Amino acid sequence: MTILELPPTTLDTPPLTVVTHTVSLDLPDEFGQLVVDEELDFATGTAYYRIVKAERARGSFTIRPNHTGLTPLPTDAGVWYGRGLPDVNQCDRTDRPIINGITLGGGAHFTHPERWRTLTPRDVAVSTPLTRSSAQPAPDKTRQRAGWIVITLLAHYTSHPDYRELQQAAAGYDATTRLRETRRMIADRAADIADLTDQLAEHTERERALQILASDHARRTVAASYFRSNPAL
Repeated sequence: MTILELPPTTLDTPPLTVVTHTVSLDLPDEFGQLVVDEELDFATGTAYYRIVKAERARGSFTIRPNHTGLTPLPTDAGVWYGRGLPDVNQCDRTDRPIINGITLGGGAHFTHPERWRTLTPRDVAVSTPLTRSSAQPAPDKTRQRAGWIVITLLAHYTSHPDYRELQQAAAGYDATTRLRETRRMIADRAADIADLTDQLAEHTERERALQILASDHARRTVAASYFRSNPAL
């Protein structure tokens, strides 16, 4: 990897500003070189990559955590095709990639992005939109080329010196929304627990009543059997 233009001096804590520089990355031999403008937004914890040079490819990719789990600090990563935060509709993203003449939509998710060395294009979701809420897989050759671009960008992103700071920034940026969602989940779970507690009390009371009935029935059965066996009594 060759840095064509070095970014400003990195501070211990990256500023809440955008830092842009140009990066040259190597794709597998048959796909040539990938040159991108890298834009790091430390306010949202988002990395944007706009293709400057690549064979049969142009457009932008957005990479940031996707918060798919319960961990406050995310460890996953999403790659979205085009420029925009995760809540932007696939058709509203700007500068969507065009690979082999095919416009991409949606994106790909990686639970363990740091394991990019184990990935192949088969592991990368590459699709083209049908409507605002649906898509279809891109042709095989497009998926192959786009897949290697995504894996290469993911490798650069996860090895970046500011990778952890970007994760922290994304977690902070998303915290208010996630806190609201978490509080709603807590309220829902509390309501479920209250309902289950009421049901448990009802089942316990029914168990007690049934136990009394069963015991009384057993006592009566034993008594009746005894009197049948001793008719003189």
